[in-house]
Amino acid sequence: MWCKQISQGKRFFVYIVLMVIGIVFLTVPETVAQPPNFIIFFPDQLRAREVNVYGNPTITDPVTTPNMDMLASSGIRFNYAFPGLPVCTPSRACIMTGRMPFAVRSSTEGKDWMVENKITMHTEEITFAEQLNELGYSCSHVGKWHLDESPNLSWIPPEGRQGFDWWEGFNSYGKLTDAMYFNNAGDLIEPEPSPWLPDLINERAINFINMHPNDPFCLMVSLGPPHAPGGQSWREEHELDTVFTADRMYLWSLFEFATVTLPPNVPIVPDPYPDPERQLREYHAMTKGIDELLGDILTRLAELNIDDNTIIIVCSDHGSQMGSHGEWEKNVIYEESIHVPLIIYDPRQLVSPTVYDHLTHLIDILPTIVELAGGTPTPRAQGMSLAPLITGQGTYTPRDAAMVQFRTTSLEGVGYGWSRALRTDQWKYALMEVGGVGTGDIQPKALFDLDADPYELNNLIDNPAYDGIRDQLHNRIIQEMIAVEDPMLDYIFPGIGLSISSINHLVHMGTDLPNDTFTVANTGSGTLNYTISDNGSWLSESPDNGSSTGEEDTINIIYGTSGLTVGDYSAVIEVEDANAHNSPQTIAVDIHVYIPGDFDEDGDVDMEDFGRFQACFSGSGNPYSYGCADASLDFDLDVDSTDFNIFAGCLGGANQPPGC
Repeated sequence: MWCKQISQGKRFFVYIVLMVIGIVFLTVPETVAQPPNFIIFFPDQLRAREVNVYGNPTITDPVTTPNMDMLASSGIRFNYAFPGLPVCTPSRACIMTGRMPFAVRSSTEGKDWMVENKITMHTEEITFAEQLNELGYSCSHVGKWHLDESPNLSWIPPEGRQGFDWWEGFNSYGKLTDAMYFNNAGDLIEPEPSPWLPDLINERAINFINMHPNDPFCLMVSLGPPHAPGGQSWREEHELDTVFTADRMYLWSLFEFATVTLPPNVPIVPDPYPDPERQLREYHAMTKGIDELLGDILTRLAELNIDDNTIIIVCSDHGSQMGSHGEWEKNVIYEESIHVPLIIYDPRQLVSPTVYDHLTHLIDILPTIVELAGGTPTPRAQGMSLAPLITGQGTYTPRDAAMVQFRTTSLEGVGYGWSRALRTDQWKYALMEVGGVGTGDIQPKALFDLDADPYELNNLIDNPAYDGIRDQLHNRIIQEMIAVEDPMLDYIFPGIGLSISSINHLVHMGTDLPNDTFTVANTGSGTLNYTISDNGSWLSESPDNGSSTGEEDTINIIYGTSGLTVGDYSAVIEVEDANAHNSPQTIAVDIHVYIPGDFDEDGDVDMEDFGRFQACFSGSGNPYSYGCADASLDFDLDVDSTDFNIFAGCLGGANQPPGC
């Protein structure tokens, strides 16, 4: 109608203007979606059962974790998540790198891997922060670092921050009511009056969010609670004024008169154990406090209108026993220590709240974050991306098992050395090094049916009715160890040894050997060259050539057993300096291939071998005792009816187990 009221000339002018506007709109490029922000909300020592949506069995009123519960009900809750090793430093190294702790390198002298506290992660490790940097992200860590051998109250300089361009906090300072921290510039801040330390950390986290309202960021908020204050054991009594400041004491009062139901695996014993009900109240109260801090972060995101583009991950480095099985810390195989919460809330995904019973692992966090940010996870990562479960795009194949590593652990009050636990939907199985670290005496020590025995009160490892289950789980944990190149394999297969001057192998016929890796120092100023003299056509090599002055080179020796018959093989590796700054070095490699069960080594399994096998079968059951190594025909850790059946089936001449 309005066009009839203007002149024809004006109509033509309006037409031209509208056409130009249309062309402009048609040629404006499509707006590129802003990459998502990430916040990793990371309490210390928070076990899964402490979060209400996971089924808190001790205190349900008042509700301890309403904000965590809300994120879980609006996002994705993973019911079964596990750490790489349930100790602070190793677990944090796993999350940062997506690798198991016995694969993450340490730069601390005398420490090869990140498997204990107070050691430093090698700067050559690739973290999710470094990967996000390459995608244009600003990355911040606020709070407890604990990836450095520095004293607890320490500032971490830029070269040690592993990709976090903004870093505030401390190495592992644990006081809760005497709040101090370092700012990004390295200044020690001591606020007056002193707040509750988690409040201070959260305030600095929100300050970082305020600095980045319009550009993609990743923020790791690493809080101390509900870990015991000061790094002290939960077995020690704590005065409430060391746990809460005056303005936070109300948290304790919320639980002071609550009814506490102790789990059935908390023994009622006299001193020196503290009152477990009181300790649980403290633990719950601190959990309530950190949940309130999460609420503060959510409020600020909404105020900045970036809540709809910020992915929030809630998890913890490990759990806590809190008296279960008479333990008050962690670093044991029980669920209280290794079962942690994992909640991922992505507001961009309009999907119904989802709960997954998949077995997940904290090494999955790196590949998940990087993929959600639009990048490609480093191939060094050993975890699995959970992004397909979050976005509905791509494929995801659930694990059938998850492994947890231990440098030391305990079971029923007995200490053990290197240990590994395998968790499936129903079962938990554990291998433990008897006699302490370095003995190499690895034995099956734990088997729990978690469906029938969720509190792990009935260890079935010595029950013959479960031998088949034990053997299946043993073979499965070996597969997991092979997949991550676990150095504990060298203990489980002690016939494989390594030295700088010679390598001697004792090999079961039909097995595949792992790669050998050894290091040759370049003490001169030239480069090392490698010459392979292969005498048996079974050796290949892949050296890292071109070592610079003062560094070390690693040579990977790859053994292939295809086509090998029974007998002895040898090869020689000559290492020399092209500029004659080193004396040539020779390393001999010898391999002896034999048939398991062929005790007299005549190339056959027959009745002449039966007497020796029978002696091993009726002995201790440990194939590495009494010279019975080649009586374990299925290559597990004992000589049992499975091996007997294989042996019986191979009698009769020209037979070579396994598979005969």
